[in-house]
Amino acid sequence: MKMKNKNSIFYKIPPRIRELIFYINFFKNPKKKIIEIKETKKMYKNFRKDFGEYENSKELIYKTLKNILIKKSDGAELAKEFYTDNLEIKKKNKINEKEIILICLVKDDLRRIKEFYKYYTKIGITNFVFIDNNSTDGTFEFLKELKNTTIFRALDKYTTIRRQAWISKVMAYYGYNKWFLIVDSDEFLVYNNCENVKINKFIEKMEDRKEHRIKSLMIDMYADEKFLGKQENDEESIMQKYCFFDNDTYYCQKHNCFEAVVGGMRNRVFGKFGNIEPFLIKYPIIFYEKGDIQYNSHFSYPFYKNFNKEINTALLHYKFLPEDLEKIKERVKEKNYALGSKEYNAYLKAYQENENLNLKYNKSQKYNNSSDLEKIKLISKIDWSK
Repeated sequence: MKMKNKNSIFYKIPPRIRELIFYINFFKNPKKKIIEIKETKKMYKNFRKDFGEYENSKELIYKTLKNILIKKSDGAELAKEFYTDNLEIKKKNKINEKEIILICLVKDDLRRIKEFYKYYTKIGITNFVFIDNNSTDGTFEFLKELKNTTIFRALDKYTTIRRQAWISKVMAYYGYNKWFLIVDSDEFLVYNNCENVKINKFIEKMEDRKEHRIKSLMIDMYADEKFLGKQENDEESIMQKYCFFDNDTYYCQKHNCFEAVVGGMRNRVFGKFGNIEPFLIKYPIIFYEKGDIQYNSHFSYPFYKNFNKEINTALLHYKFLPEDLEKIKERVKEKNYALGSKEYNAYLKAYQENENLNLKYNKSQKYNNSSDLEKIKLISKIDWSK
């Protein structure tokens, strides 16, 4: 992939040292930061004690949140949402701590979640933890009937900061020194030969390489049809129907907190409707260690751990199902996603301009299996014989 922006001397500084520069934010308004620290400490002392493994790591989590507060402008908001007592355990299932724990935030996504559960079961996930954000379409009831699911319920309205706090809180509930897979209900993880190799073997391979934060490229998937518009009783497999992707529209981009990739179908199709350039890198698989926090949906804290990594996985991103038009309208109205739901504004404008818009173009490639991504070097090849 080509570099989207120019290199600078700043990015030649080692990431661990570069991260120290974030402390300069404290001196921009030290009085405000001191007040925020005091408020955070008060919330920390008043937070409930009966929350899984949290009690064993509460002091370190507080110190981590305080560090983020000092370094980043939204740190106080993240800490406030973390310490807000807004998660209820509605169903508890005993987990196997030796295997990876999947965490998924979901709201009113019954069609996707049915296929999501089948897919992740097929690649070897046995620990499912869902954060249900007040679903009313049967999603909650469906998950409740499954044997190997734990369900937390969040009744507060979604915001991007709140999302990170919910996920960080669930990770704290299970405690340090465990592997987590953090995905949305429209994200299906793939890695080289995942059709035949279970995820625990993949994790073993990463452990052998001493990789504890696994980099992933988000690949927007789409069908050869108009991308919005309600279709009744569509029971066709999402993965089979939405089987096309861009193979040549990705660019590397320097970023302070992680190694970014931008471009892809969303930039190609919707960029002109709002100058959007979505980040396409995530670190969905993480070995949760002391000092880690899910700071952003695209990268975790400490930031220096996000650099110099191969792209070993991809997230097939099934974001554009025909029935999603109402969700897009709601998110535009609520402005509760990143930058006031800027991307969703672009989607809606594109639809309003052309209701028959097809996301496929002459260079689109059909996805058959993980080898398609490995052959064009969107994910790394893994030698499973060693």
